[in-house]
Amino acid sequence: MKVLHLAWEFPPWKVGGIAPYLSGLSKTLVKKGVEVHVVCPGPETKDSEMDGVKVHYFKADFPSNDFISWVLQMNFFMKRRITELWKSEKFDLIHAHDWLSTLPAIYAKHTYRVPLIATVHDTEQGRWGKGQGIPMINELDWKLTYEAWKISVLSDFMKWHLQDLFNVPEDKIWVIPPGIEADGYRFEFDPNLRNNFAAPWERIVLFVGRMFHQKGCDILVGAAPFILKEFPDVKFVCVGEGYARMQYTDLANWMGVGQKFYFTGFLDEFTKRALMQLADVIAIPSRHEPFGIVALEGMCAGTPVVVADEGGLSNIVQHEYNGIKVWKEHSESLAWGIKKVLRDPELARRLVESGFKTVRERYDWDKNTNLMIKLYEEVLGEYEKSDWAKAKATSP
Repeated sequence: MKVLHLAWEFPPWKVGGIAPYLSGLSKTLVKKGVEVHVVCPGPETKDSEMDGVKVHYFKADFPSNDFISWVLQMNFFMKRRITELWKSEKFDLIHAHDWLSTLPAIYAKHTYRVPLIATVHDTEQGRWGKGQGIPMINELDWKLTYEAWKISVLSDFMKWHLQDLFNVPEDKIWVIPPGIEADGYRFEFDPNLRNNFAAPWERIVLFVGRMFHQKGCDILVGAAPFILKEFPDVKFVCVGEGYARMQYTDLANWMGVGQKFYFTGFLDEFTKRALMQLADVIAIPSRHEPFGIVALEGMCAGTPVVVADEGGLSNIVQHEYNGIKVWKEHSESLAWGIKKVLRDPELARRLVESGFKTVRERYDWDKNTNLMIKLYEEVLGEYEKSDWAKAKATSP
């Protein structure tokens, strides 16, 4: 079986969650005998191989006035890369990831008459609210779900979301959770690293996420006075970059807690994972979260997580079993959850123990990749019986 994945990010090009997801999935597919190719942007046009995955980069550092313009240009070059590749390779399936690869995916599907699988990681209306967002992106979100033979999503929440938003038939959507390499979050490092972020006597409440509205860092800023009243030794370390970073910094200063916050900006993966191990609590106050990989990362790192009862986070976390759930968009509730963990070391220990168990049982790449292969096989079985396949077989 040969599968062509289309995505706008793949290591070392990393912007959000698609790159680590596709990296983990594709490596595991290769181990199970699937030949995997990935077409994606990169700093230069070249072919490469990563853990058996054949990666076909195309140069994508062209200038553009805005992100939409960049995506449309990127789509043109992705389409051209697919055309070049198909001259020497033939694929059984096309697997597209999110709206950014919708147009090249539909082109390849109809040009080569090969079934299309889509993984929908999130939607424009999910990020901004139903009926909101950029109309063109909304249209491409819908078009991808319409053109796909089957759709995979990472959480039960996203399955419901697509049914509600686009009336996608239930039997068209497969819930296939991602895996996570748990051992990669527990390792030895120089303990003096901690001194770069907090004083030796300070407890660390950690936030990891992009600095924009949906991730809710401002909700944590709002929770700080309630937490500091009981735990004045807390330091809030906020990892991530984005358009709202200075806005949140100003908010913390305006509320009089700026000296207790450290907005680090972007951190390399090693430092980020080390901080996750050093933290006393990881706070995830997202307003919208299609899955919630940071919660799993915290569980792998052995740190209690406090999450908003929202989206995919609600599927991952069981209250007071492997984490603490708090009300969405509510700073006082978030403060309550964080203080609950800080004042009860035994509860924190149980949450960590159950969290690691959750990761091992439900988010294993080997097990969940088997589900993806099963999906591939079902689609190919239906395709071979279809008039579409018969027409292709008899075409000149």
